[in-house]
Amino acid sequence: GPTNVSAVRLATDATKVTVTWVGTIDGNSWQVQYGNAGFTIGSGTILASSTQSKVVPNLLATVSYDFYVRSNCDANQNSAWVGPINVASVQSIDNSPALMTATIAGVQYNTMVP
Repeated sequence: GPTNVSAVRLATDATKVTVTWVGTIDGNSWQVQYGNAGFTIGSGTILASSTQSKVVPNLLATVSYDFYVRSNCDANQNSAWVGPINVASVQSIDNSPALMTATIAGVQYNTMVP
């Protein structure tokens, strides 16, 4: 089965995760199964891959996911699922302005913009 499975969100697009692994010589196709963290194997979404890497699109940045990978040896035989590899959610970016409090000549000023 696959080894060294990793899953990383794209820095440029948090809705995509790149899953990579090292395959065995006899496996020429693989499956990636994913779902919300803690999902039951068999209930996730399965994507086929003919290479040892798969970009999983259309994910929610604010959701944590688990990923599994297995080899397809032939039509009737697959390796065990390897995983879960967890990808944490990305917290929404705080775009609120930075504010500060300052005391000037004994008077306190709150919510000042630096």
